[in-house]
Amino acid sequence: IDGNGEAPMAAKAASDGGEVPNQIDHAEAMRNVRLDGMWLASTEAAHYANYPEILGDRSIALTAVMQNPQVLQYTPFTDDYDIVFAAVCENGEVLKFAGDDLRRDHVIVSTAISSNPRASKFAFC
Repeated sequence: IDGNGEAPMAAKAASDGGEVPNQIDHAEAMRNVRLDGMWLASTEAAHYANYPEILGDRSIALTAVMQNPQVLQYTPFTDDYDIVFAAVCENGEVLKFAGDDLRRDHVIVSTAISSNPRASKFAFC
């Protein structure tokens, strides 16, 4: 409530069913990670009110790791087979960010080592 006893415009818009302030829609977030996968881990992304929803979106995370495998470490999907597989295909060293079960998985480990032989030090065999 401002000095005139009215709600600020952003609050009014939200309460009137208008656009919710400080939110990013799925399509815009997807565009951002296609251009720069690390956007998902950026302070720019984190300032959005719906950041937890964006960070937890599997399709956005998959797109982000395909663009930049290093972003795997910032996602909640380190135990997701498809997302980890996509990441290690691009850079085997990101195996170090995978969950323990996937660091034991023969296909994931083999793919990581094929992508980057140094990945072998992150495997649990």
